[in-house]
Amino acid sequence: MVEMGCAAVSSSYLMTGQQAKASLVPGTLSRCLEVGATVRRARASESDVTGEVARQLGGRVLFSGTVTDLERGTRDGFAKGWVSITGTDANTSESAVVEFQNENLLAYQNGVPVATTPDLIIVLDSESAGPITTEDLRYGQRVQVIAAPCDPRWHSEAGLAFVGPAGFGYEQESVRWNASVGETPPAIPVVAEDVDTA
Repeated sequence: MVEMGCAAVSSSYLMTGQQAKASLVPGTLSRCLEVGATVRRARASESDVTGEVARQLGGRVLFSGTVTDLERGTRDGFAKGWVSITGTDANTSESAVVEFQNENLLAYQNGVPVATTPDLIIVLDSESAGPITTEDLRYGQRVQVIAAPCDPRWHSEAGLAFVGPAGFGYEQESVRWNASVGETPPAIPVVAEDVDTA
């Protein structure tokens, strides 16, 4: 047993430095700080916050619209469901659907899959660019959906078996953040920017 603060923790639950180096995604906290700094700068300059976040993550804006239908329920311990979004702005007369199980897993535009897990599918508030969790989705919200690449290790055969669409019970083939199927594009480098932690 190892004493950690007030609690005794079994050493079998501790991760070694070697395990952490092999398993964790490097730079995650720095990436979070960089995205936060990007949001603050974009808001201050009244520029396209969602576009700047997508660029910072090496991804793209998939869709802009209004939530017009939503189904959500707790099944098998997950908040499962989907949200339907009717297009606005550049997406007028188009539609999108995002399916989720606690996290956003599949994104369709006009019935065509445009991004799937394990890549990131993120729903943001159109005004603030704040993230909207699956639990906070509501009718009438104006949203933007972006997709961004995950750590390339998740696109290995073992990674996809675990967190690809099939790992969540979907028959949908894996579709990368850039809408490619059956290929692993090179990782997009993070945009290097000064991080303001204030």
